[in-house]
Amino acid sequence: MKHKILWGKILSSLFGIALIVLFVYSAYRIVVLFISLLAAADPTVAAAIGAAVIAVFSSVLTIMLARYYESKREREAAHRDKKTDLYNDFLKELFTIFLDDTQRDSRVGTLVPYLREVQRKLILWSGPGVIKSYAEWHEVLTSQGNKPKATSLIKMIDFFLALRKDLGHSNKGIKRDHLVRFLLRNPSLFMNMYKSNPQVLLSEIADAERIKAE
Repeated sequence: MKHKILWGKILSSLFGIALIVLFVYSAYRIVVLFISLLAAADPTVAAAIGAAVIAVFSSVLTIMLARYYESKREREAAHRDKKTDLYNDFLKELFTIFLDDTQRDSRVGTLVPYLREVQRKLILWSGPGVIKSYAEWHEVLTSQGNKPKATSLIKMIDFFLALRKDLGHSNKGIKRDHLVRFLLRNPSLFMNMYKSNPQVLLSEIADAERIKAE
């Protein structure tokens, strides 16, 4: 039984190859015949036929290219929509953690497990800039343990900028200071302390905020 199946596959493959060879040979003979007819025809008639063939070929090529680029644009649009949904859900989760003061301490601990879940989707859909920026942020985030530093937030902001660029947006004129304002109540204090000491702890910045508020 197995031998019959094997021979069936071999014969099917040979038949397919034979059809391809026959098609190529037939096309070759048609082209040769067409060239012979043009060579034997009156120069004026040959020129007219040649012009007609070129016109038809150009039209077919134009239609094929138009359909190719249209299909490419549709694929890119679908890919961009997928990335937009992914990035939107990602930012929603992060902003929930950072903007909800009542649950921030309890939910920050869930950030790394959440990142492990979402990074599979980032690998599938994100561009190289996003993956690189995410890897740098993740390395800083996971190496700081229970004492996160300001650099973790800075790397997250760089990741946000990479997301924007991956979606086709320009980051011209956008600084880290601008995006910090979306996350913190006192962005100026954070940036000043970070610039003075990039290794400053977030807890130290929080203490400075409380002292300033008193």
